[in-house]
Amino acid sequence: PPAATGDASASVRTAVPDVASFSGLWSQDPETVRAGATAIRKWLSTEHNPPIAECINRGFVPRLVELVRSVDLASHNSKCIAFEAAWALTNVASGNSEHAFHVVRAGAVPVFVALLSCGDPQLSEQCSWALGNIAGDSAALRDVCLESGALGGLLSFLSRQPDTSGLRNGVWALNNLTRHSPPPPLPSVAPALPLLRTLVLDSEDEEVLAGTCWALSYIAGASTSGAVAVGSTGVCPRLVELLGRPHPALLAATLRVLGAVAASPAIREVVQAGGVAAMLNILEVESRRSTRRMAARALARVAAAGPAHVDVLIEHDVVSRLPHDTRYVEEAEAYARVLFSMCQGAGPTQVVKLFQDGFFGWALCQRLSHHNGTVTRLAAEGLALLAECGEAASRSSMQP
Repeated sequence: PPAATGDASASVRTAVPDVASFSGLWSQDPETVRAGATAIRKWLSTEHNPPIAECINRGFVPRLVELVRSVDLASHNSKCIAFEAAWALTNVASGNSEHAFHVVRAGAVPVFVALLSCGDPQLSEQCSWALGNIAGDSAALRDVCLESGALGGLLSFLSRQPDTSGLRNGVWALNNLTRHSPPPPLPSVAPALPLLRTLVLDSEDEEVLAGTCWALSYIAGASTSGAVAVGSTGVCPRLVELLGRPHPALLAATLRVLGAVAASPAIREVVQAGGVAAMLNILEVESRRSTRRMAARALARVAAAGPAHVDVLIEHDVVSRLPHDTRYVEEAEAYARVLFSMCQGAGPTQVVKLFQDGFFGWALCQRLSHHNGTVTRLAAEGLALLAECGEAASRSSMQP
């Protein structure tokens, strides 16, 4: 979601609107408080160089947190005040790490978490947005949000089927709870998997799908157990289907999930879902080099999984369908990795098939003269593996 951003320490400052309205934040009159909160929110909503540091230095953040905390859900005006205050805090948290930490130190996170289930869709959505900004800052603040129960609160909010805006913001916040390095432990994010599965299977909104798949990719990419957990949800057939969508962010996220699952013991989920054919199709029709690289890396993971999966690649005629235009170094490395992984994962039966395929040997030899050292190394090591395995198979067949 488009949070306010900018360097709050920049020399160019936004003019301060009606200072008298800011002081209304501490008034005993609800209308005056509402006007003050709204004025601060608008001040912080400046597109370029929002005055976040100035807002902090004026001492507004603790008072804004208190206005959100003390909301009377039976009062329309009180909810409006809390909404404006939460919006202002969301913009403060969209600044640099120190700005986000300042919001956290003011005690905002448990307040936002509590209001995710307040029953007011607009206020809950704004709190989800604020939590997304905080969790998105760093692993440290992500963990603060997780420890404060943000995951459970977001799952509760999303399970109530908010409107499209609420769903997109909630998924984005959930996404931020699963990312950063080091990744969160699997037990702390695994409760999100059933809802993520439901969203992948049922949603047709590509922004929601992309956010959901990025969350799945972070969980799957964090550990082998995470990849197995994602694979066991049964989402791989739907993910393979989504590879046919032209949405760039969705395509990238989906390839990340499938690649991570393919590198785990759950690889069968990807292969049986038709992942190999879908990834090859991307290599043939996709115009973005970065996407082709991701597809090639996923195929390399399939190949490295062992003889049965090398057979799948052979059956799909991967070698002849693999692009052999090696002008772009990163792409050339990705394609060389596929060939090397086939050599690495092959057993004696597959080695015979690869030797019989003259095109496979040509594809490796062609790369021996490539100007990139990684490409030539992968080609040379691949040929060495084939030769070694072939010699072992020959010796075995000669024994009485």
